[in-house]
Amino acid sequence: MLDQQNRQQFLDHLAAQLGRPPRKTVAGHYSSVTAQPTTRLTDLTADQRCEEFVKVAQEVMAVECSVTTPSEAATALLALCEQQHGGDVILNDDPRLNQYGLTQAVQAHYPTHIWSAQSAVENRTFA
Repeated sequence: MLDQQNRQQFLDHLAAQLGRPPRKTVAGHYSSVTAQPTTRLTDLTADQRCEEFVKVAQEVMAVECSVTTPSEAATALLALCEQQHGGDVILNDDPRLNQYGLTQAVQAHYPTHIWSAQSAVENRTFA
């Protein structure tokens, strides 16, 4: 995993690339007043939890999600890359990406960097 020092160096580098000082604001600790965060999804099926995750990701985090099967994952990922007009792609070194052929599919079409905690300088340079 990315250690704290590597993380901070990376964030400092990004801030410098954006031409602004690094943000040093510490987020307060959130403490829930109910058990809902740990119980609201427990009675849902795996498919219902997936649907809920996609809904929250799209509405709250403003990201685009594409639900697919393992056999169609590479095609779906390349379609998402095309929607974003291609360009350089950063993937993490999760072995599941290789298992489903996602790393290989992206590398065949786009300049790709594999993000690894052991490659801090290389990560910052590519980002």
